[in-house]
Amino acid sequence: MTTKGAFSPPAIATKSTELGARYSITTDLIYRLDMVTHRTGIKRGLALNALFGDMHVRSEGDKALFDPVNLWNSTMNGQTGGGGIEDKGDNFRWLIMNMQP
Repeated sequence: MTTKGAFSPPAIATKSTELGARYSITTDLIYRLDMVTHRTGIKRGLALNALFGDMHVRSEGDKALFDPVNLWNSTMNGQTGGGGIEDKGDNFRWLIMNMQP
């Protein structure tokens, strides 16, 4: 079982000079696992691109970020209720904060 640490958000940058390499500032669409567009093959799994404050991009493929049991909702196309990971705010924040530069 994946355990998520406490969420301690960084301060909000008000100038571009306050952005740093430690936190992502934008990513690919994060909604549902079946909508993740980067599929690096059955053996390697899924991936998301993340842009960091120093303007470098990294492909995030850590399997812990794509845990369907503990992190993501299991809803897929044709769902009748609920949504994706945004319905689990703590999980979404954990995912964003654990993308590594």
